[in-house]
Amino acid sequence: MPQNLLDLSDETLLLISHFVHKDNEIELPSFGAHWENFQSDIDPEVAEDYLSFRSSCKRLYKICKLQGLHVRVKRWNKMVKWVEEAPVAVMRGVRRVELDIVRDSVPQVSFSLRSSMISTFLSGFTNLEELIVTNLPLCRHTRKGYKTHHLRALYDFLKNLLSLCVQVKCDQCSTFIPLWMLSASPILQHLKVADGGFTPSESSGNSNWLLQKILEVYSMRNGCPIRSLYLGTFWGNEAILPVISNFPLIENLQVLQYNEKNLAHSQLVCLPCKDNILSVSDYTGEQSLRSFADQLRDLRSLKTLDCHLVISPRPEFEPTTLDMYDRRSHYSAVEGTPNRSRRALEYRTDVQRILEATAQALTDALPSLQYGAVWQDMDDTVHQHCFRWTFEVQGEQGNRTPVFDPVPVAIPRIFSANYDATCLAKDAEAD
Repeated sequence: MPQNLLDLSDETLLLISHFVHKDNEIELPSFGAHWENFQSDIDPEVAEDYLSFRSSCKRLYKICKLQGLHVRVKRWNKMVKWVEEAPVAVMRGVRRVELDIVRDSVPQVSFSLRSSMISTFLSGFTNLEELIVTNLPLCRHTRKGYKTHHLRALYDFLKNLLSLCVQVKCDQCSTFIPLWMLSASPILQHLKVADGGFTPSESSGNSNWLLQKILEVYSMRNGCPIRSLYLGTFWGNEAILPVISNFPLIENLQVLQYNEKNLAHSQLVCLPCKDNILSVSDYTGEQSLRSFADQLRDLRSLKTLDCHLVISPRPEFEPTTLDMYDRRSHYSAVEGTPNRSRRALEYRTDVQRILEATAQALTDALPSLQYGAVWQDMDDTVHQHCFRWTFEVQGEQGNRTPVFDPVPVAIPRIFSANYDATCLAKDAEAD
């Protein structure tokens, strides 16, 4: 029977150190869809308890390796200091990095030197698994050309990277920087990007240029390894879905359409039309929900889907009849206006019916689907939020049924709305 901590075996001590390290509580990827807008989980202090545990004695120092470290860089000189002075053991222990380098912190050096320094800095983290980019000093676009267009990865400086999120606010950089980093990431599994609405002059056709280029990058390797795709785009369904269907290993697909002229989402509206057939419409046109889902049928591994489908149960009925009351005023209003209560009940019934029909159509078209989400927009003067209804598919093949969580997540519009799929609406208004 062990009398103290050091009487335990090395294996037991390593297990204890695993639970002491807070990085192990953070998922990979740590980011979510564009509508979430949560603060980054990358925190340089995440390993404080682990490092204290490791430094308590020589034995623990020897068996507990440096690992799971987080690095956040906001100044150019800090990045240079990492390249010049950081010990190799520390560099090897870094698992997650966030780059938020403002342009004002960079000396007057050439564009090629900047990009070379960034790639050298990242290549030093040989065990880097997650990279979040919110700002890079590479945004230099002139009438003669786009500097970021010429970024090329000369070697795999992100050879072990599994998770990449690029959220720069420049529409051109948000297109070219991901391609630069993807070409250096041979085993990437999780990707979050926004195309920014920018399309180079040499592009042709009506498909999403960024997605096509991503496929081209991996066509020169052993195929596209991406399993989770979080896409912010202004393109319509007919430009997105056929290209996404060529990502063979996709398990988690989250797509947010946005409009650069509007602070709110440009939604895929799902509504009943004649013969009770559900249709999906965006600014490019309308199609049946079944044909919409059929475009993703080739994704044999797809388990989670959220394409921001927004239900519209009855356009002529204003959902403001579902005002939020306190307990006393609610019963007083309902008792005094029976017609109002009846119409509200009809609205709820329509919502439930269309939720179930939408989820069932997706379930029937996508045999591997396990989880999904359907949105209900409450865009009026009273309800400044959206409802996100999630469902889980239960049953076996031939008898699969989506079961909704009875309580939706209420998301304030100011929290989820995007101007460019990268920033909050209130930030965009201030710019």
